[in-house]
Amino acid sequence: MLSNFYKTALRVFLKQKAHSLINIAGLSIGLAATLLIALFVVQEFSTDKFHEKLERVYLLPMTWHFGETDLPTGSNCSAGGPFVAESFSEVEDYVRVSGTSRTFSKGSEVFREDNLLVCDSSFFRIFTFEILAGNPDKALAEPQSIVITKSIAEKYFDVGQDATFHELIGETMVSAGKLFNVTAVVEDPPVTSHLKFTALISMSSMPQDVWEPSWNNSSMQTYVLFQGPIDVPSTVDRMNDQLKLRYGQDFTAVELDLVRLKDVYLNNEKYPLPNTSSIKHAKIFSGIALLILVIAVVNYVNLTTARSVERAKEVGVRKVMGAHQPDLVRQFLGESFITVSMSIAIATGIAALLIPLFNSLTSRQLGMETIFSQHGLAILLVSGITINLLAGLYPALVISGFHPIRVLKGKLKDSHGGIQLRKYLVVFQFCISIGLVACT
Repeated sequence: MLSNFYKTALRVFLKQKAHSLINIAGLSIGLAATLLIALFVVQEFSTDKFHEKLERVYLLPMTWHFGETDLPTGSNCSAGGPFVAESFSEVEDYVRVSGTSRTFSKGSEVFREDNLLVCDSSFFRIFTFEILAGNPDKALAEPQSIVITKSIAEKYFDVGQDATFHELIGETMVSAGKLFNVTAVVEDPPVTSHLKFTALISMSSMPQDVWEPSWNNSSMQTYVLFQGPIDVPSTVDRMNDQLKLRYGQDFTAVELDLVRLKDVYLNNEKYPLPNTSSIKHAKIFSGIALLILVIAVVNYVNLTTARSVERAKEVGVRKVMGAHQPDLVRQFLGESFITVSMSIAIATGIAALLIPLFNSLTSRQLGMETIFSQHGLAILLVSGITINLLAGLYPALVISGFHPIRVLKGKLKDSHGGIQLRKYLVVFQFCISIGLVACT
């Protein structure tokens, strides 16, 4: 039976080449667009999720109060981290991070590096980045220490293809006449990290007035590691109460807050930070992907049901020979599954070809490895089955429901209800298309 179904499907494809190509092309283009947007959305939601201590790490933002003016900021004063660590026993550690830029020399050449971070020695005790060489616990403990990424190591040092980065520990880099000792080498930060850096410089390398605790200016992103789960609202209230106990009731210029690290990238509109996004964007793009997929599926249903009368005699003969409607439903669903499977394969190829262009358009670094991962393939499989049911079930029920006597007498015509449904679906398609163009 299955062999017969496949042979029939092949004959139909060959007999109706134009119809089959339009069906496959329509689904493939719609699925390719959906796939690219899905890659974008998946990356947005997976940002920062790789940190081992994710559930216990919180951003410590603040709000300045100047009279009736409130200025929320994702950064904090240099005193913010030390204050909460000293005041609350449940705080295990903290790290202060500040972006900077420097020029480094390589022989007679000078390069400007913009994505540098100045940070406390606790950086690797809080965040999870792959260490290629060096001791992460001591890497940022001393003044004039620098932790470089793999890309910087390859840029400034003669690193061969089979190099061991351990040989670079103890090497020096020159910046504005100052020597920085390479204390560790780390893998480049993943694209799913809101902390972007090419190198880390120890906080103690900066002048004392930069890192010494004070409430003068908010120039440091501060992250706090708690020993376990906390109740955020009550902890925030306690922190601000403690501020007034420590500095007096008149100390109202600073109000502290907490944001879970998992929410910093997408759910942190009040305290914006560099390299972050908004969950609104992810939701909008998810909606666009869904609408594009709906258009593609509706197009498939329309084209298939419009040509259903051409399969009427085949259905009539099969029923006379003893075929039941469930058998015919399985046959036409099988044909639909072949079409959908081919479309998914072609869509994957189109998406792979368009990823470089899509990356330049969205300023992201997306890759097809997400799709070909275990989870990605499972999603493709489930999506294929779902799309097959959505796109193929109605045409299968329509075609398999033809009455054999009317078919063989040649009295079968396209039903008024079927024509009306296709008209509604076409109008629905155009409404979605016009809406998307207008929103664009």
